[in-house]
Amino acid sequence: RPLASVMMHNADALHLWDEGLGQAMKRCLDAGFAETLGVSVYTPEQFHAALQIPELRVIQAPFNVLDRRLLDSGLLDRALDSGRVIVLRSVYLQGLLLMDADKLPAHMGFAAEDVLRWENLCASHACAKALAAMQYVRHAVPRAMLVIGCERTDQLMSNLSLLSSPDFPAGMREAIEALNIPDERVINPSLWPKL
Repeated sequence: RPLASVMMHNADALHLWDEGLGQAMKRCLDAGFAETLGVSVYTPEQFHAALQIPELRVIQAPFNVLDRRLLDSGLLDRALDSGRVIVLRSVYLQGLLLMDADKLPAHMGFAAEDVLRWENLCASHACAKALAAMQYVRHAVPRAMLVIGCERTDQLMSNLSLLSSPDFPAGMREAIEALNIPDERVINPSLWPKL
């Protein structure tokens, strides 16, 4: 049966866990509203803080070809080895990884260099950007679950096709992991300029 979890969506409040927040969330379990407690985080620091709270059994976090910090730091493996359910989001970095560098909106110009580097890597391996982005996450963290947004049926079908595709060029994972991780303002959509 599906996992029912009460999720915190303000990870900045984790420091209040021992000051009543934890008790309030545990009441949801006691009342039968959920089977587990979880949190949605944005940064490795928030992820680490969540790992310090044993009652948080589900952690949702961003992870993609440009933001591999959770893998590089070992935090993903620690969480999975501790039995946590890990849900990864932002596989396409809010669509940025699917865009062409020369067609970025003006307010996203600060990301052009990193998008072009990604674009060139995909071209050099003759791999579509969407396929490379999806398959990298699936290969790098096979024990994690994914959250992938879509607005139309054709997008859902395309994502399902990418998930089940056996295609992932040899050497692609290593090439992705050799990419520099960009500044926080590129990989954290909460810092992007609002229109």
